[in-house]
Amino acid sequence: MTKKTIKKKMMNKLKKLNYKYYLGIFVLGIILVFSFIFLLNKPEPEIVEKVYKTYTYKLEQPELYSQPLIIKTFKNTFSIKPVEAKENVQKVIDTQNKNKVRYIDAYQNTDVVQIRQNNKLKEDIILKQAGHPEEFIYQIDIESYDFEKDEENNLVFYKKGYLGKELYKLFTIPKPFMIEEKDLEQEDIGRVEMRVEGNKLILIPDKDWIKNHNYPIIVDPTIEINILNIHSHPQQGDDWVVEFTTQGQADLYIIPDDQATIDDDEFVALYCGEEEMTPQILENDVIYYPDWECLGIAKVVHYTLTAGNHILRFEFGDQIAYAYNSNIISLIDSLEYDTEYGRYSSLVMIDATHFILAYRGTNSYDAYIKTFSIDDNYDNITEIDSLNHDSADGPYTSLVMIDATHFILVYRGLDSDGYIKTFSIDDNYDNITEIDSLEHDTTFAAWPSLVMIDATHFMLAYESDTGTYQQKLKTFSIDSNYDNITEIDSLAIVSTYASSHSLVRIDATHFILASSYSGEDGYIKTLSIDGGYNITVIDTLRHDILYGMYNSLVMIDATHFILAYESWVNDSTHPGYISTFSIDGSYNITEIATLKHQDDDCKYNSMVMVDSTHFLVAHSDSGETGFLTMFTIDSNYQNITETYDLEYDTVKGTFQNLIKIDTFNYALSYSGPDDDGYFKTFRLISNEVSLDVDSVIIKKNIIFKKNVIFK
Repeated sequence: MTKKTIKKKMMNKLKKLNYKYYLGIFVLGIILVFSFIFLLNKPEPEIVEKVYKTYTYKLEQPELYSQPLIIKTFKNTFSIKPVEAKENVQKVIDTQNKNKVRYIDAYQNTDVVQIRQNNKLKEDIILKQAGHPEEFIYQIDIESYDFEKDEENNLVFYKKGYLGKELYKLFTIPKPFMIEEKDLEQEDIGRVEMRVEGNKLILIPDKDWIKNHNYPIIVDPTIEINILNIHSHPQQGDDWVVEFTTQGQADLYIIPDDQATIDDDEFVALYCGEEEMTPQILENDVIYYPDWECLGIAKVVHYTLTAGNHILRFEFGDQIAYAYNSNIISLIDSLEYDTEYGRYSSLVMIDATHFILAYRGTNSYDAYIKTFSIDDNYDNITEIDSLNHDSADGPYTSLVMIDATHFILVYRGLDSDGYIKTFSIDDNYDNITEIDSLEHDTTFAAWPSLVMIDATHFMLAYESDTGTYQQKLKTFSIDSNYDNITEIDSLAIVSTYASSHSLVRIDATHFILASSYSGEDGYIKTLSIDGGYNITVIDTLRHDILYGMYNSLVMIDATHFILAYESWVNDSTHPGYISTFSIDGSYNITEIATLKHQDDDCKYNSMVMVDSTHFLVAHSDSGETGFLTMFTIDSNYQNITETYDLEYDTVKGTFQNLIKIDTFNYALSYSGPDDDGYFKTFRLISNEVSLDVDSVIIKKNIIFKKNVIFK
C-alpha cells in the first residue's frame, strides 16, 4: 500500500471522527438544554398535585327507571329498585354531563335526575306540580348488610356482622331533605321522613311544607360510598397504631400533617392484614404506596420519639381523612354576654355560625332572647340582637327551633305562671320579634322540657302546682304563621314533687322522659301520642330509689338512651352518675348499665352525643366550678368509662347548656362568676378517631370532615 493511499485512508478516518465528535457535541448540547429547561420547571418536592389511579365504584343505571339500580364497590354490591314507578320510563343522558341522567315522568308529575359524583350517587326527585306521589318506596338489598340510623338520622350500612364498627362502614344514605328548585342556597329546607320497613326504604315528604312552597320542589336522597375509614388507637407505650380500611385500588399517601409529627414520629411499618408491606418513603417522611389495594384491615405503625399532639393525613385516591394522637378539649373563645346576671340559659344552634339564647337576665331578672354569631373558625363570638320579652320574670327556659327563622319558648313568668311564646328573626339573624304568647298554667311552672313533634305541634313536660307540685305533660299547636298557640292536651302524671325534666322525641308518636318525683327518686317514662296529639304513658322505670336530679337524657339510637344525673348519699353528698337504657318494640324500659363518675355534687348536667359511643357532659361540682367530661360506652351500651375532663371555669360554672356544632366543635352557655352570663366555644380532638369521608369544610387551614366518629 502506497504512502499516498495510507494518507488518504487516514484523512477519511479523521473526517469520520470529526463528524462523530461534532455530532456528539451537538447531541450533548441538546440534552443539556432540555435538562436545564426541565430543572427550571421541575415541581417542588412537596406533594401537591397527584395523578390518581382509582375507580371508587361502578354504577349500573338501568335503561328503565323501574328496574334496579346497582352500585358496586370493590366486592360489595348494593341494589335499590323503585317500587311504584311508572313502567317504560327511559334513561336520558345529559348532553353536557355524561354523569347525569334524567328519567322524565318517572312518577306522576315527577321527574328523577341521578348525578354520579366522586363518592356518591345523588338523586333529585323533582316534584313538578300537585298530584305527585305522597311517598316514595324503594326495595333495597338490606339482607346483605347490617344497618342503623345514626344520631343525625342518616341510614348507615355495614358489612354483615359488623354493626357499628366504623372500619366496616360501606354505604350511607344521609337524612333526605327538600327545597324549592329556585332555592339554590338551601335557605328553606323541608323535612323528609325516612324509614325502613322490612326490605323497603320509604321517603315521605312533609305535606304541610309542600303546601306553603312553590313547585318545582326537589326531594334530595343520596347514597354515599365510604371509600376510606380510619381508626387511630391511643398511643400504647412508644407506638402509635392507626388502622384503616379502603375500597378499591388507588395510590395511598400517609402524610405527617405538621412539623411536630415529622419530628416526633418515626415510621415503623405498614401492614395489610398480617402482611408487612414495603412502601416508598418520600421527602418529609411521607409514606407512599402506589396502587394500594387491601381486602382486610390495614395499619400503619409509628414510633413516637416525643409525646405530643400529632396528625397524619391519609390520601387514598382523591379521598382524604385524618388520624390524631391527642386528647384535648380546648377553649376557642369566650364572651360575657350579660355582665350582671345570666341564669337558666337555653341555647339553640340556628346554623353552624349562628345561635339563639333564652335566659333570665338583668333588670330584676327579666326574660331575654339574644342572637349570636361566630366566625368560620368557631371564634369571635359576637352578639347580634337582644330582646327583653318579659319584664316581670324569666327563669326555667326551654327554647326550640321550628325553622331557621322561627322559635318557640317556654318559661316561668309573672307570679311563677307558665308561658309559651313564638318568636321570629330576619335573614340576618337580627330583629328578634315576638309573634304570640299563651299563659298555659296560671298556678306554677318550673323545670320545663319542650320538644317539637312536627312543624306545628309540640310537647312539654314540666312541674305544676296544685298543692303537691305535680308533673304535667301537655301538647300545643301553632298555625302556619307561627301564631295562635293552642293547648291541645294536658295530662297530670304524678301528684307528688316532680322536677328536673328531660324530654326526648323518639319518633313522631313516641317520647321518653327522665324526671325526679316521689321523694326526688329517678324515673324514666315512655310516652305516646295519638293522631289528635293526646298523651298516654306507656311504661315507667324507677331507676334510682334515692335521687334523680339534674337530668340530661340523650337518644343514642331508636332503642337506646343515655342519662346524666345527680343521685344522693346524704344531705351533703350528691354523686354524679351516667346510665344507659333500652326500650323494646313495645317501648318498655330496661336499665343496661350505670357508672358513678363523681363522688361529690354533680349538678346542672347537660349532655351531647359526640357519636354513638362517645358523650360529652357539662356539669358542676360541689364548689360549683364548671367541668366538661368525656364518656365512652361499648357497642353493647355497657362498660361506661370516663376518659377525659376539662375544668372550663375554675370559679363558677352553673346552669350549663351544651350543644354540638359539629363533631369537633361545641358551644356552651352558662352562669359564671358573679352569676354573669357566659358563652364559650370549645374544640375537641380525641386520641381515638374514625373518619368517614364526606364533604370537606376548611377551618383554620385544617381540613375537617363531616361525619367524623370518635372511637
